[in-house]
Amino acid sequence: MMQMDTYTNNFTRFQSSLQKGIAQIGPAKLGVGLSTLDLSTNATMSPAEVQARFDYIAQFPVLQVDIWQMPIPDFWWDLLKQFLLH
Repeated sequence: MMQMDTYTNNFTRFQSSLQKGIAQIGPAKLGVGLSTLDLSTNATMSPAEVQARFDYIAQFPVLQVDIWQMPIPDFWWDLLKQFLLH
């Protein structure tokens, strides 16, 4: 089940939405939604912002992320590979 509450540029809201999704759906069935954009400005999220999300996700046994917008910025590919290997 894909969680759309995590499509947010506010990191605190991202954290609480992810925790809620894990509690309600469970990490094995949860798809964590990630946006490539800061949805308040439509600017590309910085590598640090995206890294922080992946670092937070890595604290849980989540198996899937879902990306909102294509194309995916180049710096995402290494982060996605790291996620798949954790």
